[in-house]
Amino acid sequence: MSVKICSHPGAGCIKAMPLTTNANNGNGMCSSYDQHNVHQITKAATELEIMRLREQSNKIPESQRHQRFPPVCQQILRSLPGNRKCIDCDEHNPDWASVSHGALLCLSCAGKHRGLGVRTSKVRSISMDSWNHNEVLSMLEGGNGQLSAFYARHGLCKDSYLGDSTVNSTATEAINLMRYKTKAALFYRKNLDLHVDRVCSLGVYKGREMSRKILLKVGGAS
Repeated sequence: MSVKICSHPGAGCIKAMPLTTNANNGNGMCSSYDQHNVHQITKAATELEIMRLREQSNKIPESQRHQRFPPVCQQILRSLPGNRKCIDCDEHNPDWASVSHGALLCLSCAGKHRGLGVRTSKVRSISMDSWNHNEVLSMLEGGNGQLSAFYARHGLCKDSYLGDSTVNSTATEAINLMRYKTKAALFYRKNLDLHVDRVCSLGVYKGREMSRKILLKVGGAS
């Protein structure tokens, strides 16, 4: 799910770029993975399969099919680049998420994202809310580092907007939220959803890096 958005005076273009496993490819989408060992990925894949099977089971009441964020998946999530800090304010140890962007948020910024509406940012608590299979996969395939690189490359980080250290914190927060309403952010969300669907089509989860390699090989990433 690698995307590239480019623009020039008087016109704009949006391109889908081939997904790559090179973390320094310059397209803004990272896959700095498999620092995670095979054993950990196998355990995470088992957790995801249990979630998927519960969701498909007719024997389990629909209200009970969703589960808490699985513990090994959570370990992998928190180890992804950038995920030790809130995507918007750099608060340490964020425990909330914008599932739509696969990004982690602090409690304060999560409240602001709720104000954007669920079509723009679907907010969940990592430790308190129930999750489904695809939502967890969105978090594992996203990450703050990936989204930050995407925003920075397209001039959508707060420093690119501001360029002025005298701008007050209220204005900074407002500008920071504006980027989630852009066409670029919408494009990112749509492509993250498409990428998660492709990863699901591969069957049992194989980890971030291996899934992307397979998608490249079969031409399933766009």
